[in-house]
Amino acid sequence: MMAETLFSLALTVKRNPSGQMLGQGQVNKKKVGPYVWTPYQEVYDAAIRVGSSIRSHVVNPACDSHAITYVPLYDTLGANAVEFIINRAEVSIAFVQENKIPAIISILPNCSMHLKTIVSFTNVSSTQKKEAEELGVSCFSWEEFFQEIQIVNYLQNRGPLFAQ
Repeated sequence: MMAETLFSLALTVKRNPSGQMLGQGQVNKKKVGPYVWTPYQEVYDAAIRVGSSIRSHVVNPACDSHAITYVPLYDTLGANAVEFIINRAEVSIAFVQENKIPAIISILPNCSMHLKTIVSFTNVSSTQKKEAEELGVSCFSWEEFFQEIQIVNYLQNRGPLFAQ
């Protein structure tokens, strides 16, 4: 069974994470050997990483086009470093990968003075939204964020932000 959308792939991963999804015959000396399979979970994880990477490459030019300074959050240096960066640079909006949301939420009590919006390149759970909102921070998925932008732009300018 081949998943056709990321949503159907996610459902398949939940049911059968180690199932065979993508196969490739190994060629050795012009002979095709046995298939080597990539499991659903591995393909799904790669799809999420690629999608997040593409979306993150949209954020930098968007900031540049409006003379907005963007600051990378170096979580490899630990939660204290991310908290320090957010507070020192007075970061008001953070674009993050879905798996980084819990870490950002965990430091919100110490940086919600500046950080007011979190945008995930993919999804945000209702629990994460609630936790962030309880600390005065809005939390959006990528799609929700774009819908919000379009609504605000329409109300301000009475016209669409993006042609569809």
